[in-house]
Amino acid sequence: MRILGVDRTEIELDPTAAFHRGRKLDVMFAAATVPRARGVMRATHARFAELDEARMIATAKRLGAR
Repeated sequence: MRILGVDRTEIELDPTAAFHRGRKLDVMFAAATVPRARGVMRATHARFAELDEARMIATAKRLGAR
């Protein structure tokens, strides 16, 4: 594997450690995500994009509060 750039401290080179770090991040992100509304919904593509954007902002705020 070839790594480009100067700052290499953020990259985990050990595959096992990288896997475990990824699993921890998955759990952290899953706990911070805002659930989607259940059921069937009809709307325009723009409206669905607005809803997704609002969910992403709410998730970012929850992650930032930690």
